[in-house]
Amino acid sequence: MRILNDWKDFFTFLKQPEYLNNREGIIPKSLLTLNSFILNIILIIPIMVILGVFYYISGNIPKTNLENVTSLYHPIILYIMVAVYEEFSFRGFLTKFNPILFSISITGIVAIYFKKIMFLNMMFEPHGLIETGMLILILFPVLLLVSKKYNKILNQFWEKNFKYIVYISAFLFAFIHFFNSSDWSLSYLKTNIFQLIAAFIFSFVRIRAGLTFAIIFHFIWNFIL
Repeated sequence: MRILNDWKDFFTFLKQPEYLNNREGIIPKSLLTLNSFILNIILIIPIMVILGVFYYISGNIPKTNLENVTSLYHPIILYIMVAVYEEFSFRGFLTKFNPILFSISITGIVAIYFKKIMFLNMMFEPHGLIETGMLILILFPVLLLVSKKYNKILNQFWEKNFKYIVYISAFLFAFIHFFNSSDWSLSYLKTNIFQLIAAFIFSFVRIRAGLTFAIIFHFIWNFIL
């Protein structure tokens, strides 16, 4: 069955991520995305239930900043912005080295960590947004110039270390969600488990089906949650 083959391909991908084996055609990409979505549910929902029961029993439920930002935007608009931003940032560069995608991703990762650590709030909240925007405007062109100048060296580095780049991007994606806790409670680190699983599945879809399908997948998942 196609779904079992896709799941097997995912676990093979976990051991050795590479960017050359991508699907062609909208239907095959859509099926891979759907099968990955089902796998995401199978792997993550039990963990979320266990964590939910643990927090309920212990009474130690972390407070999050999500309520602040959901009051500013319509949920659909917010989840679209989050999906687009996070996919371009954490998985945009998960392909053959491209100076523009590299610059967008690194800038996006630095900016979201800067925003959450320095201003203790979510990416699209007004407080600190101007400073973060200025950082983006300065950092992106600098990275673009550097990446174009050292294109050959970075391309070789990408081909040699791509699997580590996938792993690092996944861990950075998972850990950034720790700062969703308004009090930075260490108990909130437990939620990074399913964020990490999701990060690898998003990466798989991005590499096999493309960035657009990863964004759609990410949006639907956030909306369901």
